[in-house]
Amino acid sequence: TAASPTGRSFLSRKLSAHSDAKSRCIAMLIAIVIAMAISAPALASTGALIAMALTMAINFALQRDFASEWAESFRVKNDRPVGEAAVVGLWRSRRTD
Repeated sequence: TAASPTGRSFLSRKLSAHSDAKSRCIAMLIAIVIAMAISAPALASTGALIAMALTMAINFALQRDFASEWAESFRVKNDRPVGEAAVVGLWRSRRTD
């Protein structure tokens, strides 16, 4: 934990503000939950990136045409702009079906 100008960490300042053991325990649990809430999204993002990279590596190794299929998936299939009128028309046609 980061130290303050007085040399005490955030957690030790919060814990020393509470005199009884029960409130110290609650303050410590709250501080732990806050620390986990900050670090959990970063860990989840890193884990997801590793899982996607492993899946891609396995597919490259096992499927001969994976690279061409992957490149094809990034190609724009319909380069004509749709526009707001076309979107509204599609929405209305699906609503009446």
